[in-house]
This record gives sequence, structure tokens and C-alpha cells, in this order.
Amino acid sequence: MTRSYLLPLCVVVWLLASACSPTPQLRNDAYLNDSSLVSGDPCEAPCWQSLVAGESAWGLAQDLIANNADYTIITNSRDRGTGEAWIEFAYQNGPVCCRVYSRTQETLSSVYLLLRPQIRLGEVVERYGEPQLITAQEETPDQSYLALVYSDSSFVVYVFADSLSAGELDEDSQVIGVAYHAQSEMEMLLQSQTFFSWIGYGTLTDILGQPEVTAAPATE
Repeated sequence: MTRSYLLPLCVVVWLLASACSPTPQLRNDAYLNDSSLVSGDPCEAPCWQSLVAGESAWGLAQDLIANNADYTIITNSRDRGTGEAWIEFAYQNGPVCCRVYSRTQETLSSVYLLLRPQIRLGEVVERYGEPQLITAQEETPDQSYLALVYSDSSFVVYVFADSLSAGELDEDSQVIGVAYHAQSEMEMLLQSQTFFSWIGYGTLTDILGQPEVTAAPATE
């Protein structure tokens, strides 16, 4: 599956499947060791490693992945029919964790990263403010994750939860992934599904028990 604007959760499922684990492990210390989301080094979201989805040349993204000794390229593919291209890579000797994607093979469209669980949600909120939208997926009875959408800034933060029926979201919730999008990709993502409004921390039954909303496109 190459389309980047499908449900943001689907990308996490896809990366987990690519890791060839019989049981998905949402928290894994072998995923990408990267805290730039909250450190701002070398740049702040939606920039990653000096790459900006929607602005950086696809060739620049290819070079960055290929020339980093910590990254092992697993797949480097392109679709001649659609014009899309993508690279899947692992961190050091770990499982597949990451994907960079271009819709046109000219400009970087999206960056998807499964992260070592070392960032707390409170750190993200302190740096970027509250997200606008949220949605969720239960992967196993004791492993779920939530997608917190920063629609105005074109990135999505993924947070671990034990269970959608009994879990809670608080400032200590662990960040397990992040996706950076070109604004055009974010707009397609927002139009592809419904979400829940962000109402703050609390039990997941309360957060996910509110009426769903249809998101407006990201602002300029």
C-alpha cells in the first residue's frame, strides 16, 4: 500500500507488519532513537533532519537516508504508473521503523517514524501546544495507540495506550511514532475520515465517547 493519505493509523499498522513480528510490538527500544520532535535539533516539526515534507527535494531525502550509517535501507521502490516512490529503512540492526514517501518523485511528501518510547506526551504539548484532533486503534487487547493530529502544522503524533476501554491519556503517555506531511497530504488525510475533537487528558472512554467530527482542511 503506497497511498500516504489513508488513515494515519494504517501507516503504523503497515510499519509493524513490515517488521515481520508475529505479535505487533507498539513499544520497542529497537525503533528509531530520535528525540528531535521535542529537542528541536536540528529543526522543529514538521521538519525532520532538515527535511520538510512538501518543500525538500526527493533526491535530498534519498541521500540523507542512504548516507546515514545508522540507517539500513530495506526497500527502495517506485511505481511507474502512479509516479510514487518510497524508501523503508531500519535503525541500526532493528526492525523496519521508518518510511519516506514522495507522490511525484520530485518532492518529499511524507515522513513516517516509529520511535523508541522515550518522549512523553506532555513534552510535545509543552512545545507545540494541544493537538486539534484525535483518533485511535486497538491492536491487541493490551496494546492500543492514538493518533494526535496537529492539522495546522501538518504532523501526527502517535501515543501508546494499554487499552481503549480502560486506558487513560495523560502527560506521561509515551510517544511511539510521528508522521510529518506536506500540507496537501494533510488535507487529503483530514478529508479521508472522521476524528474526535481534542478535549484534553482523561480516560479514553470519555475522549472516544464524544461525537465524531469531520475535520476542516489544514489552514495556510
